Parts: sequence; C-alpha cells; structure tokens
Amino acid sequence: MSKINMGRVLLGGLAAGVVLDASDGILNSVVLADQWTAYMQSVGKAPAFGGSQIAGFVINGFVLSIALLWLYAAIRPRFGPGLHCRRTGSGQDHCGSDRSGNF
Repeated sequence: MSKINMGRVLLGGLAAGVVLDASDGILNSVVLADQWTAYMQSVGKAPAFGGSQIAGFVINGFVLSIALLWLYAAIRPRFGPGLHCRRTGSGQDHCGSDRSGNF
C-alpha cells in the first residue's frame, strides 16, 4: 500500500471545492432563487441568506470535497482502478453485486 499524498489530496480537494461551490452558487442563486424566496417566506424567515450563512456553505463545500477526495485516495490503492467483475461457474458476470446477483 502506498502512502497518501496529502498535498495532492488538499490541492485536488480545493479544486473540487471551487467547482462544487461555483455550481452550488449558480444553482441556488439563479436557478432556484424564486423557490428559495417562497420557501423562506413560508417558514417566516428572511428571504435572503446572510453573509455568515453563505460563508458556512462555502467552508462546508471545501471540507466535504477534501474529505471525499481523501476517501477516494484511501480506497483506490486497495481496490484498484475501475469496476471489477468476476465470472461465476455458470458463465454469468457479476459486477459489483453480491452472491445472489442483486446490487
């Protein structure tokens, strides 16, 4: 087993966080803006998110991205690349399934 390169994990996690936060910002502030406003008014809250809430969402996006990339880096050397299929005695391929063939 190779050691996880934490510098690459952090760099990749930050890059993934930028993509995640940008797409999340576009989705919530452009595409779903009217729905968010209607929902927030229906529960009696201010219709717009404050700066501290947005900062929390951005930080959460970066932390989630780094954690998921670390998880991928930890799993990848142990399981190898791609989907592993096994051939049973009956000639059936089981890709990512249990013994009964159910996913």
